[in-house]
Amino acid sequence: KKNNPELFIVPGIEVTAFDDKHILLYFNKHRDLEEFYNKHILPNKKKHRTQAFMIKTTLSHEYILDISKDYNAFRVFPHPFIRMTGMFRSMVKKRDFLVVKKVDGIEVINSTQKYDANIKSLNWAMMEGKPYTGGSDSHILKTLGSTVTFNSGNTVENFIEEIRKKRNHVMGKTNNIRSELSQLGTIMKNKLKFSKK
Repeated sequence: KKNNPELFIVPGIEVTAFDDKHILLYFNKHRDLEEFYNKHILPNKKKHRTQAFMIKTTLSHEYILDISKDYNAFRVFPHPFIRMTGMFRSMVKKRDFLVVKKVDGIEVINSTQKYDANIKSLNWAMMEGKPYTGGSDSHILKTLGSTVTFNSGNTVENFIEEIRKKRNHVMGKTNNIRSELSQLGTIMKNKLKFSKK
């Protein structure tokens, strides 16, 4: 930011609900994210049973979606077709089809996912008429930026608003086996490190 005044960082967090479903939240201001975290996440945070470095909460995904709306957060279902943490299978299994009405967008390219899963995500977003995003879901520098979301917004607020209005693009690729193994190694190393604390 100091060397490039036009660079901005979108304040965001990936939250794990009590049923292991993930929700991405993007905020217009850093102070909104900080307040949301301190007021709603920190008091309800608990150790993940398999991934100690992840933020898991005692909150339901419905509550997370509802309360984050008070902060004008842009709420996204990431990697919706992952069996454990994606929202699509849970929604169908519970026949909770109204939950998709509460979310603002769907992640349609995730670099950790296979091509077929990303195509399913894109088709779902189009079927629901939802804005879409993409992300590298990276845990290592090598894969950072392998998927990007871009538009003409030149501030955080404008950037998010352009996505809300479906005036954005997503471009990316699926990570290769070597990158995924490297990423898995980093995740496991972090798991051990955080488990000791």
